[in-house]
Amino acid sequence: MGKEPTPLEKVTKDGDLLRKQVDKITKESLKNANNKKLKDKDIKLRANFRSCYELKPQITAILQRAQELTEENEGPKVKNFEQKKKKETDRITLWQTQVDDTMAKLLPDEEGETYLKELKKELGEDDEEEDDEEKGDDKTEKDEEEEEEEDGKRFRRRRG
Repeated sequence: MGKEPTPLEKVTKDGDLLRKQVDKITKESLKNANNKKLKDKDIKLRANFRSCYELKPQITAILQRAQELTEENEGPKVKNFEQKKKKETDRITLWQTQVDDTMAKLLPDEEGETYLKELKKELGEDDEEEDDEEKGDDKTEKDEEEEEEEDGKRFRRRRG
C-alpha cells in the first residue's frame, strides 16, 4: 500500500483536475467568442457563459481548502510548506481570474449582467439569498453581494 497523500497533495491533485476543466471551457469559450461565422453564436456563448459560471463555486471551494491548509495537518515535516501553499492558492486564484475574464468576453457589460441575473434565477440562487436574509446570515449575504458587485465591475472593465 502507498502512503496516504497529505492535505496539500490532495488539494494539488484536485486542483489539477479542475485546471483541466477550466482550460477546456475557457479555450472553447474564447474560440466561440472570436468566431465571426459561428451559427447560433448567441446560444453557444450563453452556454459557455453558464459553464464558466458553474465552475466558479468549484474554484472557490478548492481555493478555500487551500487557504485553510496548516502545516500541522501535513503529517511528516513538509519542506517549504508555506511556499507550496502560496503557490497553490496563487494558481487557483489565477483560474478564478481566467474564468471571470472569459465570462466578460463572452457577454460583456449589461448583457452579461442581465444574463447573470437570469442564470441565478434559473438556478434558484435568488431563493437562497432570500432564505439567508430570513435566517439573518449576514456574512453569506454580504459575501454574495460583494461577489455580484465584483462580477459587475469585471464586466464593465473588460469592455473594449
